[in-house]
Amino acid sequence: NSRTGDIMIGGQKHTLTQLGVAAAPLLQVPVLVPNAVVTAPYDLAIAVQNGPVTFIPLGLPPGLAISSTTQHITGKPTKAGTYAVTLKARNAKGTSAAINFSITVLPYPVSTTGSYTACINGGGVNANFGGLVTFTVASNGSITGKLWMAPSAGGYFSDLADSFTGKLTLVENPLAPDPEHAVMADTPVGSSSGRKLRLRMNTPGPGQVSGEVSRPLASPAVTPATLLGAKHLNTAAFKGKYTVALEATGDETDLTIPQGDGYIVMDIGSTGIVTGSGMHADRQVLTLHTSHVLVTNEVPIYSGGGIFPYMTHTFGSLTKSIALDPTTKTVSGSLRWIKPANASGYCYSEGFQTTVNAVGGLYTGLPAGLTGPARARYTRGAIASDSHWAAMNTDLSISTLGVVTIPVAAETSMIMDLKNGTFSGYNRLTPGTIRRTSLAGVILSAQGRAAGSVVLPDPGPVPPGVSTWSPDGKGLEYSSKIQLEPLP
Repeated sequence: NSRTGDIMIGGQKHTLTQLGVAAAPLLQVPVLVPNAVVTAPYDLAIAVQNGPVTFIPLGLPPGLAISSTTQHITGKPTKAGTYAVTLKARNAKGTSAAINFSITVLPYPVSTTGSYTACINGGGVNANFGGLVTFTVASNGSITGKLWMAPSAGGYFSDLADSFTGKLTLVENPLAPDPEHAVMADTPVGSSSGRKLRLRMNTPGPGQVSGEVSRPLASPAVTPATLLGAKHLNTAAFKGKYTVALEATGDETDLTIPQGDGYIVMDIGSTGIVTGSGMHADRQVLTLHTSHVLVTNEVPIYSGGGIFPYMTHTFGSLTKSIALDPTTKTVSGSLRWIKPANASGYCYSEGFQTTVNAVGGLYTGLPAGLTGPARARYTRGAIASDSHWAAMNTDLSISTLGVVTIPVAAETSMIMDLKNGTFSGYNRLTPGTIRRTSLAGVILSAQGRAAGSVVLPDPGPVPPGVSTWSPDGKGLEYSSKIQLEPLP
């Protein structure tokens, strides 16, 4: 109904008349009714003439409501389905005719639920050491997880797990919801690290996850670290013990990086859980962080070195994923190995960053080709490039039980551990001397050979014509390659 009142503006009295509504409301059926998604925010405007009005809704999806003030249907639907909606409105002049339309609520995307593991690669967030993240997406889109990522500086236990919780945003564009590619927006990780985590589901492909770890308040600014992983594959298809050589790459005469082969022995359980340990080519023990086989037939690898998998700042890191072939049960891939300057250990105190190739597969015991006459062949690095080392290639014999027989004159000892698929021993640089190399490696059943590293000791005084024993000039040890192969 109409009403009249007086107001004062600038000392002048003005009389205003509100005419009121002239007729009953008129409602218009929405031209486009976008789909909703369970638990995702929803917003649909309703065109009204002759307001203000009070709405009379019937059949709205659970979790949605209409506001007489904003004239929008909003909320977060809680149940999937197609809902027939009848809507009326009333004002002082009467009640509108009903309009009818349907709202389809899409189910929460099952493709995003489950457990995930991803490798964190590079970036300035923690001086390129990388890391690992594991998390679970619940049926309502809530996320709980842990992140292991060393800082750029710290002590032995500086990269213990940081926990986080978050929520997937299922609809970034309300007019075109794409819940299959839901996003967890930048979410704080840990209470004091300053890190934030972003996740993108089903990206770059189904079952995969990508994202970034950033430190937005860092000064000076740092480059975010990227992550890539996938959903866990809970299967016994890959169950077994796998032996993997970490082969050196690049210029084999570059003595600033290890030229031998490190190794990993990893066990894959009946549900796809992966554990393992091994040794770097610089003779540093490595322990894998517990991981999982992924739906992409990959295993994310993260080791901080040492007897604990999270002592990254102290010992360096080994990161990225390796691929499993479901048919041949072989392993392949490239991993990034970083050792910081002045890290613990005997070799390479200047530090380095290099790539190692993962080569191996399911361990089935000693390859038939290695039983009988064989040869220990030394290549790459110092042995290959420095003439002051005596020839070390050694002919030997290996029994089916892994017993290694070596001529006494060779002054070499080697023991095979057929249970775990490894070997270890020593070789004297020159017969009759006390200086011995330390050697260790892994048996590669699928490749028909064994590979590892030999660490050369500090030999004492530098002989004439040789500038230095070691790449950093400090008289420390360094690494070359050993390979056991059938005798030609």
